[in-house]
Amino acid sequence: MISVVIPLYNKEKSIAQTLECVLNQTYKDFEVIVVDDGSKDNTKAEIERAIKQDSRVRMVSSEKNRGKGNAIISGVSQVEGKYV
Repeated sequence: MISVVIPLYNKEKSIAQTLECVLNQTYKDFEVIVVDDGSKDNTKAEIERAIKQDSRVRMVSSEKNRGKGNAIISGVSQVEGKYV
């Protein structure tokens, strides 16, 4: 299995399209871990909508913005796949 980690902050307008592109790949043995790094907009709601539609999507979130590097580390620590 492949693990895809998507770190983000305040991306409610683009995360649905990003997830759609990832989920529509022909290769299907993967998981998607979306790391919400303390977004202040409706990003979490968009991610939760995707989780309801596809069980391969999971969310990790933090209460405050800690930066892209920390978000990536948080996501990678949750992977179940052999490759990231």
